[in-house]
Amino acid sequence: RQGRITAESETFLRQCERPLPPHPMGIKATILYSRNVNVSNENQRELAKLPGEEHSLFGQDTVAVWDEDQDVEEIMDKSGPRMSEAQRDWAKQTLWSNPFFKMCQ
Repeated sequence: RQGRITAESETFLRQCERPLPPHPMGIKATILYSRNVNVSNENQRELAKLPGEEHSLFGQDTVAVWDEDQDVEEIMDKSGPRMSEAQRDWAKQTLWSNPFFKMCQ
């Protein structure tokens, strides 16, 4: 909290400091900040680098409450957009074939 560390701790931390190799998919390493103002500034710098015009998207969440005996799939189908089994299979296959998500499997 006071911004003071021992010389031993500083030496240890400096030994850990190194540039990371670039990720093959262009994913940047996360930078951690202790203050929100630094996070906001970093976000604005990175957003300014993106090409194209700015767009705003808005969404609405819904909550479904069910009894333990009810089937979750049945409830989800009633409260969400209708997709055929083929559409769900296609969406799932498309998602998992993306290189980013392949690393999650």
